[in-house]
Amino acid sequence: HLRFPVPMFPVLTKCDLLEPEEIGNIREWATDLDKLAMSMPNLEGMSGVLSSELLRVLQVLALESNLIAVSSKEGEGMDDLYSIIQSTFAGGDDLEAHVDTH
Repeated sequence: HLRFPVPMFPVLTKCDLLEPEEIGNIREWATDLDKLAMSMPNLEGMSGVLSSELLRVLQVLALESNLIAVSSKEGEGMDDLYSIIQSTFAGGDDLEAHVDTH
């Protein structure tokens, strides 16, 4: 597994532009790369090579993840995003704003 020095929160933005079924598919592909591979069209040429190599990189680095679907326009998913950030950085306590005035 690839490890980053800081916490990462995979987010699917602008989910208000997608149908619920599309969001479900994308979230499923993010957690199951085999399903992503089965859903990919067979492309020829450079597009096919690029698609298969990107999928291979995702598989090698084990980058499956649970996406948080959010929309700033509709406010969807913001509570879920806040909760995971709150849990990671504040152990579940409410986050406090820290403003440096210097």
